[in-house]
Amino acid sequence: MWFGSSNSSLVGVDIGSSAIKLVDLKPLGKKGYELVSLVLQPLPRGSIMEGEVRSESEVVEAIQRSFQVAGTRNLRIATSLPGSSVIIKRVTLPAQDEREMTEGIRWEAEYSIPFDMSDVHLDYQVLHQDAKGKGGEAILVATKREKIAERIRLASLANRIPVVIDVDCFALSNVYEYNYQPAPTERAALLDVSNSVTQLVVLQGLELLFTRNMVVGGSYYSDFLRKELGLSYSEAEQTKLGLNSLGELSQRQAETILQSVSDLLVLEIERTLDYFTASSEGVAPQRMLLSGGGSRSRGLRRSLQQKL
Repeated sequence: MWFGSSNSSLVGVDIGSSAIKLVDLKPLGKKGYELVSLVLQPLPRGSIMEGEVRSESEVVEAIQRSFQVAGTRNLRIATSLPGSSVIIKRVTLPAQDEREMTEGIRWEAEYSIPFDMSDVHLDYQVLHQDAKGKGGEAILVATKREKIAERIRLASLANRIPVVIDVDCFALSNVYEYNYQPAPTERAALLDVSNSVTQLVVLQGLELLFTRNMVVGGSYYSDFLRKELGLSYSEAEQTKLGLNSLGELSQRQAETILQSVSDLLVLEIERTLDYFTASSEGVAPQRMLLSGGGSRSRGLRRSLQQKL
């Protein structure tokens, strides 16, 4: 979703459940981009829970601090909504022109979205059209207007101008496209393990085929370590990443706990990939790329390699 002109550069601001992430890139024409600033500003625990902003003031202050650390004067930002806040659906349309396609999108939305359409912001993008002009496929995206309003309000309170509000899975896909330039037939799974949610995106070339959010994230490792070993939050975070030295007994216990959480997460991923493969003519992704702070949890990558 765009608000206004896209002629000037934007600062990327990711509003996550555990931190505000800011990135400022300088366009270099055909040479790509230069990284000017990269900032991770932790949020106080509980500021955002289950996708809901619980402390607006703490989130706004973290955004402002991120800009202070970055030292950028650019007020224009691009941000995004988590997958849990949107409905994404591929639809086949028998339309012949833009007007009919718009009407078809509206009908599909009314049929498949369980909200009053007056409360929903709707957008779509045509993927491809039939060679004979008799229809095509599109991606339909819908979210409650209050979710858009919340992002606009947070930006405004932080004295920033929201120009783009994207969706996490599309932003992740753009990163993959720019950095890896995949072949049109290559299927890849992008696995983003954040603090509270794990997102799986399957692409063929540049085309999004499937996305799903799983309510298991990096915080599960920390929470289980704290509960079972009596660690503080900071100690659990360090142990999760393999940066904390415990006694021999506690170390073995920690490894067992970390493995049990990895098994739970990998099982969810395995089920999700099985569902996708069964519904896509049996063609599974050829490789998986990991991102997100939770993907650094000790043992997770090894479990993925062994089980998938």
